[in-house]
Amino acid sequence: MKYFLFFGLLLIISCQKKFDSDEWKSYSGEEILNKHNPRNRMVADLVKNGNLKGKKSVEIRNLLGKPNTKDSSNNIFYYDILESYGMNVEPNHIKTLEIHFNKDSTTAKVYLDEWKKN
Repeated sequence: MKYFLFFGLLLIISCQKKFDSDEWKSYSGEEILNKHNPRNRMVADLVKNGNLKGKKSVEIRNLLGKPNTKDSSNNIFYYDILESYGMNVEPNHIKTLEIHFNKDSTTAKVYLDEWKKN
């Protein structure tokens, strides 16, 4: 039983990865379909320890690269993290990092949006 718990904990820890700006920015887009892609493994560390709040949008772009989608009217950057289809044509799991900015272009809110089909 001790070994099972140890290996279970080891598996959980190994699925996460410390944030690396260069690796995040090298994301090709095709990796979104792989749940073990670098962004998916780093996003928890980025949100928890990335100190993104209060940064200017220019600093966020330097750190994370160009957003996959940008909502200029609402001042939001979207970074794709994961998209899973399983055996379906439509996605059954989507994960996106949202960074909301104030009118002065400073980060107001960092949100990890995750949707799973039941």
